[in-house]
Amino acid sequence: MTDLHIRQKKLREIGDQGQLILGSASATIPAGFTAEPTQEYLHRSGLGSVTLGKETDPREFAHASYFQFEVCRDYAAGAWFATQLIVEILGLKSGSCNAKESL
Repeated sequence: MTDLHIRQKKLREIGDQGQLILGSASATIPAGFTAEPTQEYLHRSGLGSVTLGKETDPREFAHASYFQFEVCRDYAAGAWFATQLIVEILGLKSGSCNAKESL
């Protein structure tokens, strides 16, 4: 049996303890254009449960202009939203991850 989250556990910002926190956490995300990719990313991160809430007005994705195709913008916005939720759940400071140091 392989550990699906072995790479995350190697990150000092997450580790075994962070993965346990994620596994027991739940989140409600707004239905809408980013719901599917956000839900997928949160599921793959090992989040305990994800619930769809009511649809809200779409948030402006700051980097939308970098993407030519709408589906790409939606997935990028979903990944960004999922990452922000994970940072919040783990109590990390945004931008505190140093990928070169962690790997």
